[in-house]
Amino acid sequence: MVPMVALGTSGLSLDAYIQVVEGAALELDATARAAVTRSASALHQCIADGTVIYGVTTGYGTASDQAIAASDRLAVQLGTLRSHACGTGPLLHRRVARGMWVAKAASIATGRTGASLTLLDQLIDLLNANLAPAVPEIGSLGASGDLVPSGHAGLPVVGEGEVLSNPIPIAASSALHRAGLAPIVLGPRDGLSLVNGTAATVSLGAVAVWDAAAVLDLADDLTASGLEASGGHLDAFDDDVGGARQHPGAAISARRVRDGVVGAPSHTFGLRGIHDPYSWRCTPAVHGAARDAHTVAATAIADELRGCSDNPLIDVRSDGSIQVRSGGNFHGAPLGLPLDHLVRGLGEVVALSSRRIAQLLSGRRGAPAGLTHIAAGGNGLTQLLATATALVLEIRGMPSATGNWLPVDDAEDHTSNATTAARNAYRAVELTRTALACEAIVIAAHTDLAQVEPRGRALRMVYNVVRGQLETPTQDVRLDRAIQAVNGQFSKPNVHVTHM
Repeated sequence: MVPMVALGTSGLSLDAYIQVVEGAALELDATARAAVTRSASALHQCIADGTVIYGVTTGYGTASDQAIAASDRLAVQLGTLRSHACGTGPLLHRRVARGMWVAKAASIATGRTGASLTLLDQLIDLLNANLAPAVPEIGSLGASGDLVPSGHAGLPVVGEGEVLSNPIPIAASSALHRAGLAPIVLGPRDGLSLVNGTAATVSLGAVAVWDAAAVLDLADDLTASGLEASGGHLDAFDDDVGGARQHPGAAISARRVRDGVVGAPSHTFGLRGIHDPYSWRCTPAVHGAARDAHTVAATAIADELRGCSDNPLIDVRSDGSIQVRSGGNFHGAPLGLPLDHLVRGLGEVVALSSRRIAQLLSGRRGAPAGLTHIAAGGNGLTQLLATATALVLEIRGMPSATGNWLPVDDAEDHTSNATTAARNAYRAVELTRTALACEAIVIAAHTDLAQVEPRGRALRMVYNVVRGQLETPTQDVRLDRAIQAVNGQFSKPNVHVTHM
């Protein structure tokens, strides 16, 4: 039975959002249905009263001082979708593309947009038919929201554009017909409501922060695994040590590392020198800082999913009066800045991972140098270090998106580039997990060569995942395929994840 998620006027939690993105059904509750109906009726009343409303009775941007004839208004709403669907580049992943519809539905369900109930019901029906829009990833500046990708995401509601089908794009008109759905006629501000707001940014960001939680857990597990496999020290992970500073992420990271070695005999630790290199000893500080950056980004995403990022806002007050106000709620800065910070944090997680790989390959941690038993001959696993280092450079090469913006025109004279920041975060998560897959392969190889019996929770998990993808510890394999296989296992839910 497909799980059901209720959508109300207060939007969705990140957990509920991900459920719908991954296939749960969405149901509009009665309160939201009434709020959307009331807001749409208020919009119609304002139009009848001759109220000037941006994007409804006027043009957009620098043309906002120009009136639109009543006979042209509905055509303008449809034309808004068509004219804004001018993106380019690869298509967004299905999860992210579905997420755009989810985010847009949550924004409209607040009952503050004036968008029609027909539009909201159509978005929900498309989601419940397990469809997703085909949306090119490049085009938004995060200024008036995600105008260009949202144009692509909006076209299927009127039977135009394309949707993803496993995952080949097909005509939306055909997909709607197969699903028993019909195109809708847009209401007086439905086109504007579809393109306005942060649907692409919040969707990319939401999937990124959700997956990043698992990746950060994995990074701590690999730290614990490497410590057990190489006889490292545990003092740096004591509560008393971390408690000397008050950073919450560091405390979580240290606790997870301690949890990861539960089951390993105490005499297997502290075998070399007085302490370990920074790549192990400073893990709580570095991984913890990345966790703190993640917390800020996840909080921003969660806040966005509970609110309305449309403009103008159509509000019906308790006394029945109607307020139409134009603001800048669509601007992406509240999301872009935290997501930029998350990218930097993930880059440092990968940097530590690459140095731990180097330490394990050095021959100074209780196993012979070279680690040739997974890829026989040549340089053994040495090239995994090169790959991990290249991944560090990939993430570090992502510029601060929000710090590299360009204006559009005299009206849109500041943009956020938040969508680029979200795309970077989404990609950085995948690159980080790939680097950690490299480290996992090295740890498993080191465990075999050092003749360590995996006893701790984390090392047993890592060792079993790697050995589950490599039939024998001495086989000669393509390392790219090994990385892909291990990465695929780590991307599955419930392998090691504890969303906190």
